Amino acid sequence: MIIGFWSEKPGKGAVTYNMIATGIGMSMMSSKETILIQAKSDYNRLDYAFIPFSDSRMMKEDYGYYNYGGIDSVLSRMENGIYNNNYLNNEVIRVKNSNLYFLPSTRKGGSEVFSFRMYNMLSKYMGELRSFDANLLIELSNGFEFVSKDLLKSLDLLVVNISQDNKAIEDIRDNNSIMEKSVFLIGRYDDSSEFNLKNIGRRFGIEEKFIGTIPYNIRFKDAVCQGKCKEYFERHFYNGKEDENYIFMKSVKEFIDIIKKRCAIE
Repeated sequence: MIIGFWSEKPGKGAVTYNMIATGIGMSMMSSKETILIQAKSDYNRLDYAFIPFSDSRMMKEDYGYYNYGGIDSVLSRMENGIYNNNYLNNEVIRVKNSNLYFLPSTRKGGSEVFSFRMYNMLSKYMGELRSFDANLLIELSNGFEFVSKDLLKSLDLLVVNISQDNKAIEDIRDNNSIMEKSVFLIGRYDDSSEFNLKNIGRRFGIEEKFIGTIPYNIRFKDAVCQGKCKEYFERHFYNGKEDENYIFMKSVKEFIDIIKKRCAIE
């Protein structure tokens, strides 16, 4: 199953955080492997959620310091026509001996150039990615230009990340291709806002079963910054209401259920 995570504009809806939380939760609720891929250039690199940040300006004896692997290597092979699925298998990193994996994000600059290179290759190779017996969660570049009809057809589902305001999906709701393939996720959600889940759903005509939330949680944000997301979920995911992180974890589980029902999977 291939699920794209996307937002109309950058900085709206906390796309990277939402994908990381959803991906870790899916891996803990399923025996199937889950692979996280960041198909865009972003300040919040996916790697940082699982590997403590180290200053790239520091000289160090590390193979990865002198050689680009991860998505940079995969993209170069795609562009040169020498890509195969075994190569992606060699590039993903397993998180703590679990069924969760991630593909290291780009280390090269030029976000717009990388985004368009990646977009062109995704459209071409999505069929090969589908051959993996895994849940692939892919963070797409922001903007309508990166969700063409062809790309949408190759996805099983598009998670549209929106912010909690009255302009959340004004432009999106008129795009039939997106609306037919999507569920919606409100990031940094605050239930005390006037623009709560029910009001946003009612205003934009979104059925309740197709919209979920992930609230802001400083503990989760700290875990992302420290490269300890998996440990954070392991400590709190199965806890009861006495845990201060219960609402956050409950919201993640509920959104995963929305995905499963939308895709008609067990």
